[in-house]
Amino acid sequence: MSGLFDLRESRRVEAHDPIAGYAERHGAPADDAPEHPLDSQAMLDLHTRLVQLYSQEMDRQADNRLQMALDEDYYDGLQWSPEDAQVLRDRGQWPIVINHISPAVNWILGSERRTRVDYRVLGRTEEDNVSADIKTQLLKYLSDSNRLPFERSEAFRSAVVAGLGWLEDGAQYGDDGEEIYSRSVPWREMLYDSKARRDLSDARYLFRSKMLDLDIAAALYRVPEERMHVLEGSALNGVKYGVLHDMEDEVMREDEFDGHGFTVRSSSAMHIRRRVRVFECWYRVPEYRMQFRNGPASGERFDSANAEHVKLLQSGFSVIDRFSQTMKVAHFTAGGMLWQGDSPYRHNDFPYTPVWGNRRGRDGMPYGLVRGLRDMQDDINKKHSKAQFILATTKVIMDEGAVEDINVLADEVARPDGIIVKRPNKQLQLDVDRNLAPAHLDMMQMSAQMIQSTSGVTDELLGRRTNAVSGAAITARQEQGSLQTSLYFDNLRFARQIQGEKQLALMEQFYTEAKVFRLTNEHGEPAYTRINDPNIPASQVAGTRADFVIDEAPYSASYRQAMVETLGALLQRMPPDVAAVMLPMMIEMMDLPNRDEVVKQIRAKLGIPDPKSKDDPAQQAAEAAAARQQAMAEKQAQLALDKMALELDKARIENARLEANTIATRLEGMASATAAASQLAASPGIAAAADQMLAEAGLIDPSGQAAQISPADPPPGATQDYPADPQTGVMPQ
Repeated sequence: MSGLFDLRESRRVEAHDPIAGYAERHGAPADDAPEHPLDSQAMLDLHTRLVQLYSQEMDRQADNRLQMALDEDYYDGLQWSPEDAQVLRDRGQWPIVINHISPAVNWILGSERRTRVDYRVLGRTEEDNVSADIKTQLLKYLSDSNRLPFERSEAFRSAVVAGLGWLEDGAQYGDDGEEIYSRSVPWREMLYDSKARRDLSDARYLFRSKMLDLDIAAALYRVPEERMHVLEGSALNGVKYGVLHDMEDEVMREDEFDGHGFTVRSSSAMHIRRRVRVFECWYRVPEYRMQFRNGPASGERFDSANAEHVKLLQSGFSVIDRFSQTMKVAHFTAGGMLWQGDSPYRHNDFPYTPVWGNRRGRDGMPYGLVRGLRDMQDDINKKHSKAQFILATTKVIMDEGAVEDINVLADEVARPDGIIVKRPNKQLQLDVDRNLAPAHLDMMQMSAQMIQSTSGVTDELLGRRTNAVSGAAITARQEQGSLQTSLYFDNLRFARQIQGEKQLALMEQFYTEAKVFRLTNEHGEPAYTRINDPNIPASQVAGTRADFVIDEAPYSASYRQAMVETLGALLQRMPPDVAAVMLPMMIEMMDLPNRDEVVKQIRAKLGIPDPKSKDDPAQQAAEAAAARQQAMAEKQAQLALDKMALELDKARIENARLEANTIATRLEGMASATAAASQLAASPGIAAAADQMLAEAGLIDPSGQAAQISPADPPPGATQDYPADPQTGVMPQ
């Protein structure tokens, strides 16, 4: 192992080093004291290197950090330099600030707060989808617990105003809250590798400095009595307040003090509170290490004590000896080391995520929206003060000795009802040059318009009345302004992606115990979710891998509202069936309470599937239930058809049976008639009696002819039903 942080190299601090002999000047331990591990030669060398790197970055970024602090002052309305403000006070004017920067910045910040995007967690394999949904809910719970939307908005404010904001994600123990925390970090406390890209994937180191009370620092790092010189030698007391520390710049000092020096009112306040600046450094050390070559843990360092890693290795996934950079962390003061070790986080990345505004192409230094507006803002303030001065003052042109007391003249000229007494034959002329005041006011208005055009936050975006009359012109200007400010929202989205990946890795690493947490659904009702339940395999958080994905969302509220109006006018000209399909899309673009629920109810009423819920387990379950219900209805309809067919078959069989019985009856009648005919032939005398009986029965007419009875006709004396007339519905007579 070799490189910038190789601890095997033992180099002593050179005499010209600014921190050489610091510990000796502020009390070093005795030579015969037992050596503490943090006082070894390797730790001394590491401390020296870290301090040198910190000092180098502080010098490199000092000028830009001062400009970033000025950017924040301009946003806060502190826009006059002390010298210029004193000039105005000396001539009787108050340094008035007409802040045109703040509304432009506030529009961008308000747009971010009104249009916060959503996110999801997707499983890497099909079997991980259910677990990924549980992780999504857990991330939302952590977001609520840590008040992450507000912390992220604060980091975004720093990015827009000063050019750089920071977010921190880590793990904690005890009763301080959830295991995973997320919060914003002031940019004044941070120093980064200035040669790194925006995601810091190639950064070698990252520093954070923070002032702590001396007793808190001693308890936090469990500093023994023999090593208290590390804190005592670096502590500030009341006497040193206002004195620039060896390892801080003006920006850090302003964050701790009032920014204009510290004045002790009495000696009793000098030693009340002792403070020490503690430094935290995360740095990468190049080395070769065993890590997974493939599988769900691809790229992770193999840990033989990790049961999951051992199981993956036994399943056939291989590990290789690969070059990588291992993350280390060290805490120290100017006097020595406080703690050093490997990063506790498995993602092997910095726990801090930058939110960039703009980066200067020359050296990569950050700057925000305010940087390009400061000159025009200065011009507005100064033009206003000049116009005000012109309108409030009067020139006096007079001969020498025209008045007895020139001071009295000055007082009377300044009064609107002044009385001036001049000597005879002496010239005294009051010159009121009011023509210059409108010129200064016009120039001031031009600078205000330039601020709008430069920032992209125009009057159309701010909802003010302009010369744009048509809706198309207003929409075009709104779109132009939204595109100019899109860089900041895109950088925030990028930071959210990086932060989400770190949060997901931390969650998969530290949430290993069974837990029940609560979320509130869109109806305001509590919904409880279990994780790491041994009876529910899909609830295991640590045993699965997933990816963090951010959903698309517009960022410009005003521009989105203009799009809603345009779409609404378009829907009025569409056919009703097409407009009904487009209606949910228009409602999704509106800023309405319970918007998602309204869209859901409309789609359910119209039978339109939600395109965003294809991977939603609840939606998938609902679609599966609907499919099962439809299949059941189709099966019931088929059973009804089969039953009807069976009944028709039974009717056909019954008709065939009746027809067979009719034929058998006719055959029996024919046989009986044949037998009767044979008897008549044998006994002709009974024929006349038989004819008389048939005539009385109506089978033959009185003339002796047989009655014509068709097989379909009813027997004599029977009734027959005929169908009604299909046109009139009247039964035939």
